[in-house]
Amino acid sequence: MSFRGRRVLVTGADGFIGSHLAEALVRDNAEVTALAEAVAENPPSRLIFMRQLGFWGILSSVTSGAAFLSLDNWLPPDGHAVTYLFTSQAALLRPLYEQFFPGRVRPVGRASFLVNFEAADWSWVRRYGWTYTARCGDTVAAGQVPFLFNVQVGLEDFPCAGPITYEWRAHWHGPDTDMTLYFSGAAVITARGLSVHQGGFEQTLAFRMPADSDVSIVVTGLPQSALIAILREVSTAGLRAPAWERFTPLPANQPLNLGAAAPAVAPASVPAGARSAP
Repeated sequence: MSFRGRRVLVTGADGFIGSHLAEALVRDNAEVTALAEAVAENPPSRLIFMRQLGFWGILSSVTSGAAFLSLDNWLPPDGHAVTYLFTSQAALLRPLYEQFFPGRVRPVGRASFLVNFEAADWSWVRRYGWTYTARCGDTVAAGQVPFLFNVQVGLEDFPCAGPITYEWRAHWHGPDTDMTLYFSGAAVITARGLSVHQGGFEQTLAFRMPADSDVSIVVTGLPQSALIAILREVSTAGLRAPAWERFTPLPANQPLNLGAAAPAVAPASVPAGARSAP
């Protein structure tokens, strides 16, 4: 059945199914009106939002310097406040944001949510998370992200005709922990006493993260396919995002320490004031 030239209203266009449905209808030359959640046109800080909310012209209606969420803007620029708008695809991260930013996580509709970063947060947020490197031929990009969570979160202005190879590096400060990596492409996980690899479309690679270890996770994406790479921790309550503060970033040029575990040293604690509601 063709929708060419027909008018179609898609509700829930900020969700996984709705965003893909609207995109398919546009390819079929339908006149699509996509209904998603609304936010203030001029929020108090720069607005960065997940790509599903921008496919259908919402970006052009915001005049405050809004941008798609990408690997290179997921942590706030030095000294600047940022508001992040996440869709239901990022529901896994919401408990961690609520833990670190009480009073600054606000629901939007049934499943989306806003997180307000203040300028003062710059002094501590970069202590945690992952460094990343993206490579395509001679083209290289590098930076830092708070989570290993990538669903339509790629790089802006990164021309690449073939698959991109991404590497995330961090030190894990937790105990031996069962985890899974959900991905598409070819994945290699390296840590102390651990080297596993797997390939395919929408695969789940289960592994046990060794205690107090450097870790490298490399994913080479599939041609003509958006990056998918999500690290999850196995808990008695089900799969969840690993604790943000248990990963500290490793420099891209620093060799991994894969020897015997050093005496456990907890990462620097988050300043108490950082978790206070404004």
